[in-house]
Amino acid sequence: MLVTVAVLGVLATATVVLAQQLTPHFPAWERYFTVSWQTFERQGRPFLSGYVTSQYGAGAGRVQLLIDALDGSNRVVAQRVEWLAGDVAPFSRRYFEVPAPQPASTYRVSVFAFDFVRASRRPRLSSGSVWHATARGPRRLVRPSSLQAVLEAGA
Repeated sequence: MLVTVAVLGVLATATVVLAQQLTPHFPAWERYFTVSWQTFERQGRPFLSGYVTSQYGAGAGRVQLLIDALDGSNRVVAQRVEWLAGDVAPFSRRYFEVPAPQPASTYRVSVFAFDFVRASRRPRLSSGSVWHATARGPRRLVRPSSLQAVLEAGA
């Protein structure tokens, strides 16, 4: 009997707890991106399509969008997190189409999470050059014949 009462007390407490709303991991995301979208229906379900535009000089990868479904009072009634397909290059944009969390009067789309991505530069190889990857980036190594000429000239 005591166990039953304790279990019922735990269940009653658990039903009172409300789910916490998701917010973007980086509150100042609007400094780096703009998001524009419109709604449409596909097979009777609401979808959003639009663009994430980078306003920053570094690319962004692993971008996730937070879609909020809002009621008439602009309160969040449902949320959904979706991955953006591909990276967003510096000062460019990436298209998206995502299902809405549920039918709603309006929606809000924000950048939930992202990582800045450094552009990888590949060095142009001149004839005879050898490149070596180091912690500070690629470094050109001297060809063995050039090294021999330097050593002979210094001797």
